[in-house]
Amino acid sequence: MKKLIIIFILIVIILSTAASYFGVISYQTSDYQTFTTARGDKVEVQMEGIYKYNTKAYIVSGTPWDLVRLLFGIN
Repeated sequence: MKKLIIIFILIVIILSTAASYFGVISYQTSDYQTFTTARGDKVEVQMEGIYKYNTKAYIVSGTPWDLVRLLFGIN
């Protein structure tokens, strides 16, 4: 049972590190499209990468956490 838990922990660490890495890489793409919301606000939405279909405000706030996870290994 302990071996199974260790294997699952390693899988989670590897996958979260990969997700954080691709999140940081995804920030460098500048393929944004501007949309108008139902309330008339204009938002920029990323059209590729791991943050596809997310607003620029969400990406700017989420990417630093990806970098922290990569640098300090907080998984």
